[in-house]
Amino acid sequence: KFPYVLERIIVTVLRSCIHFFDIENNRLRDELNRSLRLLTKLPSDYLHEVSDRLGCGSAIILRGCFFLFDERAEDWSIIKCLLDLAAQDTSGRGFVFNGIASVIDSIDYTLPGTEVFNDSNELQLSQCGVEVIASLLLRYRDGSYEGDLSFRVPAMSYITKVYSYSQHFGASNEVSSD
Repeated sequence: KFPYVLERIIVTVLRSCIHFFDIENNRLRDELNRSLRLLTKLPSDYLHEVSDRLGCGSAIILRGCFFLFDERAEDWSIIKCLLDLAAQDTSGRGFVFNGIASVIDSIDYTLPGTEVFNDSNELQLSQCGVEVIASLLLRYRDGSYEGDLSFRVPAMSYITKVYSYSQHFGASNEVSSD
């Protein structure tokens, strides 16, 4: 009944998260997550109409804040759900893929926990983040989004990078258990 108002609300929630997610305040982060979780409960026929905005906003949140998620399963669960919902439609699919690719291209592929970092700005992806990104990339590879295989080849390239990065977690866990 009020599609324009609802679209503006979605964009406002996404923009708020983009700008405030990096503030170190657990209560604020919980409220932002609660707002994002509400977006995942919108009817699919409506999400179809705004998937480009949902995909773009979610990809910006992912790219700008993935290193803040650490091992917070709630953060990763919400962003995965939003990205997956946006990728269901053609207009959001490219934004989502580009956001994932940007994260992978920006992370430091040194062994987590084995190097002394010279620069505190080096970005790392948590194990939970690796799992979320790999699962989304597998959906692109398999054509799970409306049978769209146009992202298959680049998805396979990024899956290889994420898989090689995930092996470092296994190696560091084996070393620490000795």
